[in-house]
Amino acid sequence: LLPAKNGKGFTEQFLLEVVEILLSYSKRTYDGEKVLDFHHPHQLLEGLERFSLEHFRREILLGARHPRYLNQFSSGLDIISPAGEWLTAIADTNMFTYEMAPVFPIMEQIFLKKMHERIGW
Repeated sequence: LLPAKNGKGFTEQFLLEVVEILLSYSKRTYDGEKVLDFHHPHQLLEGLERFSLEHFRREILLGARHPRYLNQFSSGLDIISPAGEWLTAIADTNMFTYEMAPVFPIMEQIFLKKMHERIGW
């Protein structure tokens, strides 16, 4: 992976595979499958000891998931929030001041204005 020398191609392939896994997961979540595919810890241990993206592709689906799954700790899949989290993680910048990340404070102002309009303030 970057910043290793000649890591550009591998990094790109890795990120594309992660995106494909996440898209597949979100699609399957909305397919109305069962909420939970329970496995005992001993059933998962061997696969996780040799962790790879392929294991992640299978095991990510073992957690509770359903677009209308709600309980005291979690709720259905929200598509927008992970996209925003990924964008801010990739930007990897300090967002406390305008000088460090000028786009984010302005986006925050626009977002707050739109929210105020929606709720009638």
